[in-house]
Amino acid sequence: MWNPPYSPCADDELHQAWDSYQHVNSMFAAAIGEDVCKSEKTPIVMLQDYHLYLTPKLIRKQHPDVLMSQFVHIPFPPPEIFQQLPNHMQIEILDSMLTNNVLGFHIPRYMNNFLQTIKLLLPNTSVDDIKGDILYKGHVCHVKTYPISVDMETLQTHAQDTNVIAKEAEVDEMIGDCKLIYRTDRTDLSKNIIRGFQAYDMFLEKYPEWREKVKFVATLMPSRLDIKIYREYTDKIKDIVKEINEKYATPDWQPIKYICRGDYNLVIALLKRYDVLMVNPILDGMNIVAKEGSVVNENNGVLILSTGAGCYEELKDGAICINPFDLRQTAESIDVALLMDETVKAQMIAKTRTAIQINDLNKWVSDQLKDIEAVMHERLKLKSNKNPEESRFEMN
Repeated sequence: MWNPPYSPCADDELHQAWDSYQHVNSMFAAAIGEDVCKSEKTPIVMLQDYHLYLTPKLIRKQHPDVLMSQFVHIPFPPPEIFQQLPNHMQIEILDSMLTNNVLGFHIPRYMNNFLQTIKLLLPNTSVDDIKGDILYKGHVCHVKTYPISVDMETLQTHAQDTNVIAKEAEVDEMIGDCKLIYRTDRTDLSKNIIRGFQAYDMFLEKYPEWREKVKFVATLMPSRLDIKIYREYTDKIKDIVKEINEKYATPDWQPIKYICRGDYNLVIALLKRYDVLMVNPILDGMNIVAKEGSVVNENNGVLILSTGAGCYEELKDGAICINPFDLRQTAESIDVALLMDETVKAQMIAKTRTAIQINDLNKWVSDQLKDIEAVMHERLKLKSNKNPEESRFEMN
């Protein structure tokens, strides 16, 4: 998401931010280390995301026998993007990540980016592209993929909650007889919200027969407003919504309903009702909303899905897939979705639900635990071979 002609700039501010990042990671490592010391058995430490890239090495230094995994929730960039960081930061991050026993990414695309980065920046490291095993400084890091998901049963149960049912009346009043195009996002730059509205503008221009027959509802949560570029992006979202409404509105119809508040029950009610769900990020970790919508929708709604979404590989067979930068393709996809035969729509959403069921939230957790357990058994085997008389290795 950087703009290479202008950013990043590795100035004093960036390096000071790195100092703070190191400090925060050291605090996490110290707190975790205290718990490790209290444990009578060898514990599992499961770290989450890029906030803690430097924590594994700090923990390993003090507690070499800890079983440690880390799951990265964001897309790992290709080498040419990662290399925009200052050189020492690149090496320190990779050096620490590789001290994990298991390192997880959402999908093969992110995992492969990581493997290619290792081969380029740490050329003497042994990388097994098939298994994902990396031998580094005498230690093996097992790199895996775990597509994060939703708890289908809990989500479907919540969708029938009385508070959600009450919100459905609000949705009916909001939409009337119109077809519902829906999106729900944080106002992050990666979500591509402005292009989504630009595509809707083009859709109304190219297909005037849909005017007064569709409504685009967006529930958006402000994000990182302490950062100038995010404040500016949020302001531009409001501007384009206003512009489209002024351009096409009639006395009885407003093309976009913009809701800027946190109301999860309303979100679920809208997900149950949509005819088209737009998930068009430039590049994003997983885009859980595409899965949430597919699970609870009761209207054979059609998913318009960006190839930059983390869930694209899983859900593409049940979605209309778009290039997130292509406004015309997105506009045309809205028309296709709205005109789609009910039988075809039912088949598409069934495909997405099957894919979600195969990789649900429980599997995301259990697969990681199984891989950590495999590392434990490896250790047991090695320890047994070295000293058969020693008691079994214990872990909690």
